Amino acid sequence: MDFATRALHAGYDSSDWGGASVMPVVASAAFSAGGPEGLEDIFAGRAGGHVYGRLTNPTVTALERRWSAMDDARGTAAYSTGMAAISALFTSLAENGEEVVSSSSLFGGTRAYFDNVLSRAGVTVRYVDPDDIDALKAAVNPMTRLLFLEALGNPRMDVPDIEAWSSAARDAGIPLVLDTTLVTPALMRAGDFGVALTVQSGTKFLTGNGTVLSGAVTDTGIYRWKDFPGSAVCAMVKNAGSDMALLVYLRKVVRQNNGGSLSPFDAYLALLGADTLDLRMSRHSDNVLALATYLESREDVPAVSQVGLASSPWHERAVRYFGGRWGGLLTFRAGSRDRAFAVLRNLKLAAVQTNLGDARTLALHLESTLHREQSPEERAEAGVTDDLIRVSVGLESPRDLIEDFGAALDAAQ
Repeated sequence: MDFATRALHAGYDSSDWGGASVMPVVASAAFSAGGPEGLEDIFAGRAGGHVYGRLTNPTVTALERRWSAMDDARGTAAYSTGMAAISALFTSLAENGEEVVSSSSLFGGTRAYFDNVLSRAGVTVRYVDPDDIDALKAAVNPMTRLLFLEALGNPRMDVPDIEAWSSAARDAGIPLVLDTTLVTPALMRAGDFGVALTVQSGTKFLTGNGTVLSGAVTDTGIYRWKDFPGSAVCAMVKNAGSDMALLVYLRKVVRQNNGGSLSPFDAYLALLGADTLDLRMSRHSDNVLALATYLESREDVPAVSQVGLASSPWHERAVRYFGGRWGGLLTFRAGSRDRAFAVLRNLKLAAVQTNLGDARTLALHLESTLHREQSPEERAEAGVTDDLIRVSVGLESPRDLIEDFGAALDAAQ
């Protein structure tokens, strides 16, 4: 089936739920499983089934199957937030004394997790310029457990050479993890480019209406976990086999012991978002390019970053990886910090909020918010200047968006 069809139908059989056309919300903390013998079989791993909501839930399982099918992947583990998904994955694959090599072009929240949480657990994170493949190879050593980068940098708006990174991971015998939050499976099937795992914030474009938080770790199916050099999933390889080892570990061990479980109501809303993902990403892409083109035409806008623009240094890579669609994010410089604030104050249609991937257009000054705790050097690596505005372009009429930003820029002269 094509992507749009999988996004609508995968992971749900209406005959199991009285013919309901949409997966119901199963609001139950615990489940019967055929008496004590049935429960014992599930806990022993001899049978599948639901026993307690912190581990699995039918609505959440339907969402996991839908998200996995959209990526044509081995499986997905859903979490309560995108950061919970990142935390679950990194604590599963790297432990005290081990290392991670990451792109330096990162979302501020991910960088903060690495520097303030993962490092305190004894895991060293080595940052490299995503375009410096020699530095990448030099940073990998026998203690490296994974490579990590973003498919579309937030907020640098760069597209890394994903295949070069996947080649480096393959040479080292470790998985490449790709954050695909800004592009979603609608724009790229990550496994086709050598990506072993993806992480996503389902809060953003995957759900697309700004209502709920969620996150996902997806195993694309190209990595054999019996070859993983770290110890965390070794026991699970023996119990669950090479293919399912990590997914079972993420669901049974991490969710059981660390929490981060997704609520069935939030999973229900995320499933509704999947229905329109393909259509929405097309509209986001058209709108973001229209607004970026307009902003680039203005003499009072020093710089615009959007990979759909022919002027973007990463345009050709975006064409290759994203199939002629560009996501929904752009950044532009206003000329000064004061003018950036003035532009944001004068917006009427776009809301000044910290989220992205909403159906409505959102704008944000990054240096004073998400990146305020970073050093000047870290902000420079992420492409954050004091006059930078990030815009998550929604589904409104592009003409109305252009008029809104044009009026705000004029008023901020």
